[in-house]
Amino acid sequence: MKDWYVIYTRSRTEKKVAAELECRGVESYLPLERTIRKWSDRRKKVKIPLFSGYVFVRILWKDYLKVLQTPYVIGFVRFNKIPAIVPEQQIRNIHIITEGMIPVEKTTEGFHKGETITITRGNLEGLQGILVEIKGKRKLLIRIEAVNQNLLVDVPAGFVEKR
Repeated sequence: MKDWYVIYTRSRTEKKVAAELECRGVESYLPLERTIRKWSDRRKKVKIPLFSGYVFVRILWKDYLKVLQTPYVIGFVRFNKIPAIVPEQQIRNIHIITEGMIPVEKTTEGFHKGETITITRGNLEGLQGILVEIKGKRKLLIRIEAVNQNLLVDVPAGFVEKR
């Protein structure tokens, strides 16, 4: 069975790596977020990687060399020398957020444990995560452990229910 892994890439080469992996027949996922970049003479909407320096790949572990031999790939994210496997649900959660073009606030700070909830309405319907209270607003906190990042997304209180 294929699992999702996280690979490190050289700085600012995530899009090149994802494209090259697809050419090699390796399923990859590079979550992108839209942002506005400012130059001295103009502003432009661009898509940048949500997690700088990381690309997700879905492979059988026996095919890991095909990934490592890809230009600009540094290696697999590992914990205690074991490659980190990202659960399918976390990949789906990231996909729901990025495809819905929901504004995302990234944080690597620790988070408070709360109730596990499911969003029942709106663009993020089906998304599961931890509900926390921040500055008087309800937000859905989704922990992406393999890349040591948290995603915070604004969710109206009426759109969630306890799991």
